[in-house]
Amino acid sequence: MPSRRTVGLDRDLMEKLKEVTRKRGMGLSPYLRKLLSEAIELERLGYYAPRALKEKRIQVLLEMFNFCYVPSDINVNKDPRAYGRRLGEAMKEIGGDVYSVIEYLGLMHKIAIAHDDRITIVNTGGIGDGNAQKTIIAEILKGMAEGSGLPIEERGATAIIEMPKELKEELRRKAQNEIERQKGRR
Repeated sequence: MPSRRTVGLDRDLMEKLKEVTRKRGMGLSPYLRKLLSEAIELERLGYYAPRALKEKRIQVLLEMFNFCYVPSDINVNKDPRAYGRRLGEAMKEIGGDVYSVIEYLGLMHKIAIAHDDRITIVNTGGIGDGNAQKTIIAEILKGMAEGSGLPIEERGATAIIEMPKELKEELRRKAQNEIERQKGRR
């Protein structure tokens, strides 16, 4: 059993946290564990975690106005698939979770459907029409999958990217640990 340590927090902050976790259908401890684990991972990458949360809050606000991120050196005249391949290779080289990035960007740009074990990228148009930006992003994401070695299968206007076996195993293990932890409390 892990050792425990008391942390002092303001009462009003704790009440707000309890309300948040209640709305999420979670307990306070699992919520804080996930929150702090992600903060530690950000810090491990050299990024100040509170700043990341502030930037995410701003991003959510901008997304309400259909704002989205597009790489600064990509335009219609370049090969977005090749750019994505280079990006996927580089991210894999530094140990980044390329699958999660593809899922995040695909959902952010509303061109992906996330399933339990795969992501479906839906190409909604062609370069030159009103969906050129989404087409470019779709090509970048497909290239990222190729560059990082993720299994990808293209079927017409869609591409299916399979979840890596290591990630499937990690998610299965985490789910099993959570089930066992819940049984231990009874």
